Amino acid sequence: MVFRSIPSQLAKENEKFMYGAVREGGRARDFEEAIEWLVSAGMLNRVYNVSKPEHPLAAYDRLDCFKLYMFDTGLLKCMPGVDNSAILLKSDFHTDLKHLLM
Repeated sequence: MVFRSIPSQLAKENEKFMYGAVREGGRARDFEEAIEWLVSAGMLNRVYNVSKPEHPLAAYDRLDCFKLYMFDTGLLKCMPGVDNSAILLKSDFHTDLKHLLM
């Protein structure tokens, strides 16, 4: 359930992972083991929000405020059924970019 919710979670402008989006009434304790397993398996990356953008970032992690990102963007694209043509750069883009750089 957690894994399948990632594309819809990332499509929203939430600042953090929403347990209620996985299952109505969902709480952290319901999904923490599944999330930990997916992160440990390398399927998901957990990225914490920080209270201050200062070095070292880990010192300012807000542990209750994180987002989950899929490790494989190809899987992320396929899960909601996004067609390759929707994300591939058009060939004329490269020509336009080349003219801008010259």
